[in-house]
Amino acid sequence: CFADTILGPDAKQHEVHQAATVSLVKAVCDDGFNGLLFAYGQTGTGKTHTIFGPEGSWKSIRHEDAGILPRATAAILDAMRARQSTVSSLLTASALEFYMSSCLDLLDNGAPCAIGADHRPIGLVNR
Repeated sequence: CFADTILGPDAKQHEVHQAATVSLVKAVCDDGFNGLLFAYGQTGTGKTHTIFGPEGSWKSIRHEDAGILPRATAAILDAMRARQSTVSSLLTASALEFYMSSCLDLLDNGAPCAIGADHRPIGLVNR
């Protein structure tokens, strides 16, 4: 586990990012590990707000109110860009929402995704 901080309901997005994703991004970029951002909780408790930020921030990954996913994405892209002359990189990402027995692809406007018999997602968007 990379995060060992408890944040209150008034925590700002940059504080959440600092506490929860900076060390994860470092592990992904510097050490080559896979990374996972996972939000779990009751409906209406702020998972979407924490992950993506308020709706007004969704047009830019560098918006001051961006959530932890856009901030982590920006940091990873910056690290890849800084190393592009010496290292070949490939970034693969998924953003899925599981609710009850359904799976939604959040990178494809919430389109349903299917899980095959081998338990792998089927039909996720590749960009």
